[in-house]
Amino acid sequence: MNVKKYLWQEKRLTGITIFFIVVTILCQTLVTVILNRVLDSLIQGKSHQFVFWFSFDVIFSLGYFSWSRWSDYRQSKAVETLNYDLRCDLARGISHFDDQKFHQYSVGQLTSWLNNDIEQIKQKGFVNFFEMIMYGCGVIFPLVTLSMYHWTLTVTTLVFAILMVILPPQIKKLIETGSKKVTEANERFVNQVTNVLSGFDTLLAFKRRGEISQRLNRQSVEVREANLAYARKEVAVDALTYSLSLFGQFAIIGLTSWLVLGHQLSAGSYLATGQLAGIMFTSFSRLASLLVVRKAVTPIFAKYQDLNYETPVAESEFAADAQPQVVLHDFGLTDAKHHQWLQNVSGNYHDHQKIAVSGPSGSGKSTLLRGIAQIISPKQSHGQLEWLPQVPVSQDSTGNNYALYVPQSAYIFNDTIRYNLTLGRDVSDDLLQQVLVRVDLVETIAQLPDGLETVISTSGADLSGGQRQRLALARALLVQAPVLLFDESTVNVDAKTALTIEQTILTDPNEMVFFVSHNQRPELQKYFDQTIDLQIAE
Repeated sequence: MNVKKYLWQEKRLTGITIFFIVVTILCQTLVTVILNRVLDSLIQGKSHQFVFWFSFDVIFSLGYFSWSRWSDYRQSKAVETLNYDLRCDLARGISHFDDQKFHQYSVGQLTSWLNNDIEQIKQKGFVNFFEMIMYGCGVIFPLVTLSMYHWTLTVTTLVFAILMVILPPQIKKLIETGSKKVTEANERFVNQVTNVLSGFDTLLAFKRRGEISQRLNRQSVEVREANLAYARKEVAVDALTYSLSLFGQFAIIGLTSWLVLGHQLSAGSYLATGQLAGIMFTSFSRLASLLVVRKAVTPIFAKYQDLNYETPVAESEFAADAQPQVVLHDFGLTDAKHHQWLQNVSGNYHDHQKIAVSGPSGSGKSTLLRGIAQIISPKQSHGQLEWLPQVPVSQDSTGNNYALYVPQSAYIFNDTIRYNLTLGRDVSDDLLQQVLVRVDLVETIAQLPDGLETVISTSGADLSGGQRQRLALARALLVQAPVLLFDESTVNVDAKTALTIEQTILTDPNEMVFFVSHNQRPELQKYFDQTIDLQIAE
């Protein structure tokens, strides 16, 4: 992944934008040459020529102005399209993460990738590229034009150009290092924002809201210092190139004056070559700086090298009509340091059975369910887990197509109730209503202003904690997975409603259920065919 890839990916749009830039700079150069004609005719007292060239200059300048504004828009369009492509690729790469890979990063870090990093790439990569084209043309066209005046002007220009392009290598390295520190500081800031604001309720309850400003202020200082350090390095590069540019312009103006005094050039050339020198050396100085600044995106793209952003995410569906059987033989899970997460479990669990999973806190009840679903990939595992009929683990690393893990924490998206139920699947209203009846949400949703189209917030007060939990349960029931891994999924629902929902699930003849509950209700014991009693692993 790099800037060149995206420029080539949008080669048609990039090519059109480059064409507009080239014509714009060519017109800018021609305006200067026309001004030379206007001044010569005025000095020579040729009124007809003066009127002609002056009128032509006015009309051409107006055309140039309109064209340059349209060129600016084309460039903005190209940059935003390239930015869109990059953001889509990053999102696709993140969507390929499995459980273990995703949790190597914080939400703040990934947010920084999709926001702060992309903004840096936009300015120092895509905008930088088109500016390099513009300033490159701003060097070539005036240089060619100056050679038409006198060869000594070209030689003088090339001497200063070489000095401006050959910057000390250590300055380039400083720019790269500074850019890396900026992106790392931005990541830590976004991570801190996510961390602190997500804990607002806790800080409010403990009367520590002042921690919000204190922690964010401390992190803001780091971001400020990183950006200022980077700005100082950019200023150093700009100062060096601008100094050379200024001396180069004075050299061209001085040489032109000498040639005019020697009657080798007309008086009007003084103004023309001065402006051409200004365009050219300004372009040289900016081009030299941009060649250094473009290195700033290298450490940013380096973070994305392991992303699978080219392959579309393979969406898989649950095998709703399957009648699976799961066999565990001394199945256990450990981490990379050989600390056992889960004691060995053995058992043969058949289609439609209801299995209670019990044990003290820390015994690995949730770990067992996630292991059965095959959505976690620990460094080491032992024993055997086999599904019959055999089903491969999904290519998108989201577990197998038999079991759906239903966690106790009900995440609600800031979107409509319909989306929170379907997650983008095409589901009929009849099926939605059937499931909402099962979780006792029909009346609640009917009272909302837009029904299923009501937009709810991630952590707002538009629904109670129990209602949000039931909404998440309805989402799970809609996919009609043959195996439900029920991990204390009614923990936030009132006792009466929880019992009704749990009885509904445990009496469903079409589903195998692995059931973990913090409250072992006596009324439910008659529904279980088997029990897995876990102990804390040593």
